[in-house]
Amino acid sequence: MFRYFWVAEELLPPGLGFGMFSAAHCAWLAALALGIFGMCRGYRALGSAGRSRMRLILAFSLPAAEAARDMVIAAQGVFYPDYWPLHLCGVAMFLYLGYALRPNAFCGEVLYSLCLPGAAAALLFPNWAGITPLLQFQCIYSFLYHGLLVGGILMLLTAGELRPKPGGLKYPLLFLLAAVPPLYWINLKLGTNFFFLNLPAPGSPLEPMAKAFGSPGYLAPYGVLAAAVVSLFYLPLWVRSARRRRAAQKIG
Repeated sequence: MFRYFWVAEELLPPGLGFGMFSAAHCAWLAALALGIFGMCRGYRALGSAGRSRMRLILAFSLPAAEAARDMVIAAQGVFYPDYWPLHLCGVAMFLYLGYALRPNAFCGEVLYSLCLPGAAAALLFPNWAGITPLLQFQCIYSFLYHGLLVGGILMLLTAGELRPKPGGLKYPLLFLLAAVPPLYWINLKLGTNFFFLNLPAPGSPLEPMAKAFGSPGYLAPYGVLAAAVVSLFYLPLWVRSARRRRAAQKIG
């Protein structure tokens, strides 16, 4: 049962992975949903000092876990540039650390509008499905990492500490403008696929786009989809802001 537990993904024989939205996958999602619910409730029950401590523990645990995983993989001689923390969810742990150390609008808005939906999408469409068995350290790590990332952001939102603003859209846009061009160049040079700019994640909504438009053609609908998701996250904020303006005008 544990024969392949410590075997790196690249060294696994084919056919050991689990199915996307299989019973095992759904069980992971259900367990993570319960855990995230508990995280949010527990965080809201803490005082100021306890919340600060929990934020910092989580913020430092994510890169520590990433480093530990990388050391296990490197010891097997298969640590490639693809493992660099330059995917959106890898960058998210640095943004979360920056926010935990000093709450700021840039990190908060990017975590809310890009990292939260990105980590949730990774759980729904895991690119490790079909490759890693359930009892393998990278599979367990990937589920827990993305689950903690989703939970860590949601606990800030539900506690009212992270409060996205209607005008906060500029921060994720600036982030993408700064990150996407160099990462696309890095992908071409190193054969990596950071931010899935060169190839879609298997089984994700990006896959039909790549089949229809090819690469890099699928980047156009990919960009539209990303803009739609980010806008959807800001839509309630814009609606609430418009209602407040109308109410203030009526009072005035």
